[in-house]
Amino acid sequence: MKFWISQNSKVYGPYTLEKLHELLDEGRVTLNDMVCQDGATVWVKIQQAVPPPIVPEAQQFNSKHDTVSPNETNQKLHPFIASGLNFLITGSGYGYLGMWKKGFILLFLAIIAGLFTFGIGYLIPLIFSVIDCFITAQKINRGEFVDEEQGLKELLDALMSVMKR
Repeated sequence: MKFWISQNSKVYGPYTLEKLHELLDEGRVTLNDMVCQDGATVWVKIQQAVPPPIVPEAQQFNSKHDTVSPNETNQKLHPFIASGLNFLITGSGYGYLGMWKKGFILLFLAIIAGLFTFGIGYLIPLIFSVIDCFITAQKINRGEFVDEEQGLKELLDALMSVMKR
């Protein structure tokens, strides 16, 4: 199936469906641009004529785990802002990344660890959250899906070993 595209009173094409999706991804055409299937005479908006791309099963959202994906507006998240927020208040940078659950868990762990170790145990969640939040923001910016619970088990193990001493 091939398509012709109309932009600014000019006609381009024909393009395959895959190429049309590529042009949409690149922002060279929009869903409001007009398209006509090869051999047809009716022009409609791309959003009415072109089916969305099929996502391979391996890339589909896994609803069993909380994950964070790139934000809908494709705005880049600033890793230094996320890390800086975590440095000020442990876990707050995860709120900036949309990972509130992980942020609250880290804040809780930091408070508990600090109480049981006279403040020294607070440093482990603090350092972990600053570094992990920076790396997580970079992964989100690259379009990778991030498991919200990733790294928490290792942090708990480290805290338990410090608190046993």
